[in-house]
Formats: sequence, structure tokens, C-alpha cells
Amino acid sequence: MQVLSSSQKKDITPSQLLPESMFDFIYAKDGEAVIKSGDTDFILSGGQMLIVSSADGKTMSVTKAPFKYYSFSLASEEVKKILGNSSISSFFAKKFKSSYHIFDFSESSIAEELCSQLEKEYQSPYVVAGNTAEVLLKLLMLEIYKLNPSPFGNTERQNKSMQKIREYIDAHYGEEITVEKLAESAYLSPPYLSHSFKSFSGFSPKQYLTAVRLVNANKLLTTTNLSINEICRKAGFSDINNFIRTFKSFYGTTPKKFRSI
Repeated sequence: MQVLSSSQKKDITPSQLLPESMFDFIYAKDGEAVIKSGDTDFILSGGQMLIVSSADGKTMSVTKAPFKYYSFSLASEEVKKILGNSSISSFFAKKFKSSYHIFDFSESSIAEELCSQLEKEYQSPYVVAGNTAEVLLKLLMLEIYKLNPSPFGNTERQNKSMQKIREYIDAHYGEEITVEKLAESAYLSPPYLSHSFKSFSGFSPKQYLTAVRLVNANKLLTTTNLSINEICRKAGFSDINNFIRTFKSFYGTTPKKFRSI
């Protein structure tokens, strides 16, 4: 997390990429700032995220201190690679529908955590054996879809049905969840559910469940004093060895070592 006081003004160095080839993500945790990009001023307050399609130089001026925020940037080709042909990729389809979007995450319980973990991924000293940042970005885009689906242009009935499945997993990830149970609740066959969920989110149901469990385990490790065993159970992992192995493959280190960083 980065912090600016009321006396500070920060210039954000322009990318070497073309303007239309870069997406900048800035999430405000606390405070307020005006972000100037070209001739446009964006007012960003705590709980809001700004996504800008531009590599122009930006200036950030604090209007309510301290301004605490997370930020990261992604090339458009990287975004396309990560999101593939999933429904959530339509947000970035063809040309960004607007030069910017501001989202209110004040009602989200996980958006700040995802942004925090995404920023850390670019500063991590560990070589991660998986695609951690890619998974976190997809989770963030799904959270944006949940709060404001209109910029995606996808409101098909199937997407709404898959969103309900996603919300069920978000609420019950600490419990035993199977594809068969999810399919039965949606009156669908397991193969059809798996295919539809993958098309919508970019994850299989099992992949999504594992990702949600890991992100929440990470949050518990950094915000509580619960033991590793307790966190394992709360996050929905039934076996401690499987939890440690899965966590290490995703974050590049064991839960115990991660907590000591």
C-alpha cells in the first residue's frame, strides 16, 4: 500500500507503451485525491477504484489526507491473455468503452484484499510456481461484474445464473462444496454447469472455489492471530497438508513463512 500526505503531489511516470495498450488500476483505501490525466481530473475516494486506459503522464494530488491506495498496471495483451474468451473479458473487448471507469467497492468485502494482493505480487521476492496475479485479476473483474455488470454488456440469463453460483461459493467456501451440489441447486447437469461457469468466469467451479479459499486464507493470515490449523478449517480445506501444499504453489511460500514476512 502507498500513502500520500496532504503536502505531497506525485507524478506517475508514463508507460513506454502506447496509450491504448495499457490499463492502470488505482484503488483508494482511505482519503481522497485528484488524479489528473491529460485534460481530465478524476476524484477518487476511499473504497473506489479507477481503471484508466491511458499511458499519458498522470499527477496525483491529495485533497483528503492521508491518501492510501493500491495501484498496478497491465498491458492490454496481458489482459487479453488472462481473461481469454470469458464473459468478463467483454469489459476490455475491442476498444475500452470509455477512457476510464470508476467503481464503488464500499459494499465489497474482498475487493480491497484482492487489490492489496495484486500490488504485492509485483513486489514479491518469491518466484511463484503458478499464475497468482492472473487468478487475482480474474477474481477482481468478477467482483466488478457483481457490483456493476453494465460496463460488460453481458446480461444474458446464463450469466446471471452463473453469477448466482459464484455468490453461493463466495458465501459458503468454508463448507464442503461439490460440482454435483452446485449443479443440483441450479437444475443443471454437472458437465453443463462446469462448461457454463468456465465460459462466464474463466475458472472451472473447482478452480474458483480453490482461489476464493486461498485469498481468504491469505487475509486471515495477515489480519488475525488464528493458528494455521484454524485458518485451514475456516478457509474450507479439510487437510492441513493439502492446504500448505496448495498455498505454497499459489503464493510461493508456506502459510507459516508467509505470516512471518
